[in-house]
Amino acid sequence: MIRSKRDILGPWFLGFSAILSIVSLTMLSPALPAMEIYFRTTPEMMQNLISMNMFISALFVLIFGALSQSYGRKFFYLIGISLLFFGALGSALSSSLLLLFLAQGVQSIGTSACSVIPLVILKEVYPGVRGTKILSAWGIIMPMAPAIAGSIGGVLTQMWSWHSIFILFALCASVLWVGISVVIGKSTSVTTHPPFSLKRHLHSFQALLLDKRYRSIAILPGLGFAGLSAYTTTAPFVFIEKNGMSPSGYGLLLFVTFFGMVGGSLFVRSFVERWALSRFIKWGVAVMILSGFFFVSAGLLNSMEPIGFSLIMMVYGLGFGMVLTSSTSLALDFCGDKKGHGAALLRCVQFIFIAGGVFIAGYIYNGSFLWAAFLILGFAGLSGLGVWKAKLK
Repeated sequence: MIRSKRDILGPWFLGFSAILSIVSLTMLSPALPAMEIYFRTTPEMMQNLISMNMFISALFVLIFGALSQSYGRKFFYLIGISLLFFGALGSALSSSLLLLFLAQGVQSIGTSACSVIPLVILKEVYPGVRGTKILSAWGIIMPMAPAIAGSIGGVLTQMWSWHSIFILFALCASVLWVGISVVIGKSTSVTTHPPFSLKRHLHSFQALLLDKRYRSIAILPGLGFAGLSAYTTTAPFVFIEKNGMSPSGYGLLLFVTFFGMVGGSLFVRSFVERWALSRFIKWGVAVMILSGFFFVSAGLLNSMEPIGFSLIMMVYGLGFGMVLTSSTSLALDFCGDKKGHGAALLRCVQFIFIAGGVFIAGYIYNGSFLWAAFLILGFAGLSGLGVWKAKLK
């Protein structure tokens, strides 16, 4: 079968969009200490900036999910990309902490559209096993993207300044806007969706939240991201400020951390037709819990060895890669004709837990990894509780 260019390029542009919403955290991570000095603030304030971004994104994924369900995907998709562009450009030009927070708020609104709408389009256009395979391909690329983004962010910060990171974001948003304009066709037009009704959308969200299967599965990616974000926002201050590591050196360490997620996603992609998705979820959560115990052990020994922590997080990423790919696909399969609402809730939960992980990690930060380690183990343990309550076969 001969496939059109749109059919071939579509998943890649959609994936690139979803990647931009993820790398906004890791690319900025090596620059946080430099931004702390530039704005004459504290590590807690910079971590609050990340938390604010995630909370705003959590709110607006619900709004974009509902609006795109009624008025079509493409229109609001392009609006979101435009907001991402202007927010990133405004962040690069910010001369005060207040302006930075405002610009980052705008960027976060755009990020929310770029994170939820591609997921809906993908599951509509590519249902079943093919959609799962594309999702697992995203799962292979997405863990690599934050690792590469962290390295790029470190190099840009060291060679120029943190401003260049936001300029790069603006350029990427420009490319994405052109690509989506060309690749996404009229299959997402307004006429295919019912008129907007706040009551109907709230009822759809409520129905999904009351569905025990969906609820138990949808929370798992959020818990995994919470543990990951607790690490990625604690590590730069421990390694760069306490150990004197360069931003570019820290960025390279992210390759080790996220390499495990690539392996987990590859494993799911290779055997998705042989084993049920629920099996991958169970295995992945078990690996996350095991790595959490290793992390706590290293924290109790007061270790500051960057490679050791990165290797432990690589194991964590292996389990999380399996959980992320499998639970996302399985949760959307439970949504039926409510995929827009289901995808919005998925992203909302993820952003809330990322924000929570960053906020708690910043609040309890004491110059070491000890409390962050307990936090990571706690989130992994909650994932195990969620799997147990879901009673997956």
